[in-house]
Amino acid sequence: MCLVFVWRAPASDAGKAWERELAKRYRLVIASNRDEILSRPADRLGRWRDNEKVIGGRDRAGGGTWLGMSDGGRWSCILNVREPEAAPPDAPSRGALCANFLLGESTPEDAARAAVRDGARYAGFNTVFGSGEDAWHACNRSGGAVRMPRGVSVVTNAAPGLDAPWPTAQRGRARFAEALRSAADDALVEALFAVLADGEKLALSPTHMPDSVEDRLCYICVPPVEVSSNKFWGTRTHTVFLVRADGSVTAVERSRLPGEADVREEFSIF
Repeated sequence: MCLVFVWRAPASDAGKAWERELAKRYRLVIASNRDEILSRPADRLGRWRDNEKVIGGRDRAGGGTWLGMSDGGRWSCILNVREPEAAPPDAPSRGALCANFLLGESTPEDAARAAVRDGARYAGFNTVFGSGEDAWHACNRSGGAVRMPRGVSVVTNAAPGLDAPWPTAQRGRARFAEALRSAADDALVEALFAVLADGEKLALSPTHMPDSVEDRLCYICVPPVEVSSNKFWGTRTHTVFLVRADGSVTAVERSRLPGEADVREEFSIF
């Protein structure tokens, strides 16, 4: 399953003590696992060749992204909904929802409401649109569009997927919060990668998929699963975005494919 962990700095008089301390140094932290067919063509994290204002990976087939951020501080991610139903005929790329937001000027709320309004055209998705102090979640299967809370949130493949009580999300949420609370700044990226690489098998998630399918996916970091002859699905990349209080950003992607080194981008959103 894909998982995205998000921490947004609380208001100055809100949140736990460790979050108020962390907010002196960071505005936003994102840690994401991308689960996908391992052979699906995709560009690694980096500035897009046709529009360098966007930093993120890119799906070569659909042209969209699963997670990205712009120089202006806009950010977006998308996950599928785990469902047995096939996608609608000629369904557009879900990753284009993120790409269009990153390249556009719509507010997070407007983007989320538009995604829900047009959602019947797409296969199931959970998506997040963020900019400045605002962030909205949208699911086209259930839940509609809602403003994301500050503090720690988890986005899963549920319907809706925001803070769904799946075992993987609950374990990951606790580990993500502990890494934010206790890791030194120079060790934070590696601490978050350790959360994303958690390979412990957990209880099955409550979906409409057969237990035989869920049994192969009940991990934070999904090991390779053969889904057809010589075609494998699993966690393909771990990605971390750290947005500091001064507007500087560190983005790092770690691939689980053999021979692929970490890639890193440093930029500023101010």
